[in-house]
Amino acid sequence: MNSGLAACAVAGNIEDANVMFGEPTECRIGSIAQSWAVISGAARPDRAAQAMEAVERELILSQDGLALLFTPPCDRSAPDSG
Repeated sequence: MNSGLAACAVAGNIEDANVMFGEPTECRIGSIAQSWAVISGAARPDRAAQAMEAVERELILSQDGLALLFTPPCDRSAPDSG
């Protein structure tokens, strides 16, 4: 995976050199951050439930049998995130 794309998905549009890029609407929600907050036990129970509700609502495409890593995609960024 391109490191810029990973940064977009995980860090919210911050590339490896800590430079902001892309549109503010790109990578609005990412499953890695949401899931890790729950798996690690770092999130309060109410926030963990909220995180998983957001994952279900925004990232699970049941009809297509898909779980997205993040959405919306990083496809308008300059520089290109990969």
